[in-house]
Amino acid sequence: MSAQSKLLDGPPKSAGASSPRSVITNTLGIAYPQYLWPKASDGVATVYYTIDAASDPAATPKINAAIKIFNADFSGVIQWVPWSS
Repeated sequence: MSAQSKLLDGPPKSAGASSPRSVITNTLGIAYPQYLWPKASDGVATVYYTIDAASDPAATPKINAAIKIFNADFSGVIQWVPWSS
């Protein structure tokens, strides 16, 4: 059996371990914090956006509705904010 086919066989087989492997859940890590969205003075992350004028005009109300729901769901954590130059 080649090394490549061994990789495709699935998860490693237990070598007689007497107890099940433990699984860590609900973890989070940040590899490059300098690439996170900017935070306002209140600590809320801000995602600036614009809606392209060439996009489908029928989509704009749906986009705005989705952003409104997102901002309500994630109030105090992260917010989409229209970009103004």
